[in-house]
Amino acid sequence: MRASAQADERDTSRLPLLTKNFIERISLLTSLPRRSANIPPPRRKMKLTAAPVELLPCSLHF
Repeated sequence: MRASAQADERDTSRLPLLTKNFIERISLLTSLPRRSANIPPPRRKMKLTAAPVELLPCSLHF
């Protein structure tokens, strides 16, 4: 019983640190691609938004 209790205490003490590290890594991974992706592709986004706008009236006419 004592060995299992000690193991549980160790797991609970390590979990918050692991979760913090994972959250930090995930936040960095998610924030960096967003910044790098937002800088170059405004042109791509404009093309993507302009194409459906041109297609929408055609679909509405049908």
